[in-house]
Amino acid sequence: MADDLTRALERRTLRTRQVAIATAAAVLAVAARHASRDLEVTAVAAVAAVVTFAVALVVAHRDVRVRSIDPSAVASPRRVRVVARSLEHLARLAERGSREPRQTRPPRSVLELAPEAAEIRELASLLRAHPHPSTDVLLACDRFVLHSWNAALTGYDHELLRREIGRVRFVLTN
Repeated sequence: MADDLTRALERRTLRTRQVAIATAAAVLAVAARHASRDLEVTAVAAVAAVVTFAVALVVAHRDVRVRSIDPSAVASPRRVRVVARSLEHLARLAERGSREPRQTRPPRSVLELAPEAAEIRELASLLRAHPHPSTDVLLACDRFVLHSWNAALTGYDHELLRREIGRVRFVLTN
């Protein structure tokens, strides 16, 4: 989450710089046009505006850092806690969700996981006990939680979700 926020702020800052430089170039071209009716002065101002904008693009691309997700990288302890809590929350809702009021009841796909609630809690404990979980392990757990909530949209049924529990367990134990 922090990386996403950092990247969003970098993009926002980058776009703000580009807009400011492009606006300054346009103002320069318009001011030159109004300051002198001479065609040569206007042409020079237009060329200066284009060069300024090109420099802004070059500077902007130089400032952007290339990032990629390394699946073998070790996940942060905070992220591990968050994902483990998500798994426990899913298990709790699977068991108790049918007693919730209709407006706050989880989707049917979550309720159907009630028999597997103990296995989901086991996944959370395996995740917490893992010495150095990688980001791909967390992605597998996140994907399972996402598929559980959105099974109607993604076409997952109860049997596919049970298989997904097995896949996640395999990733956690290997």
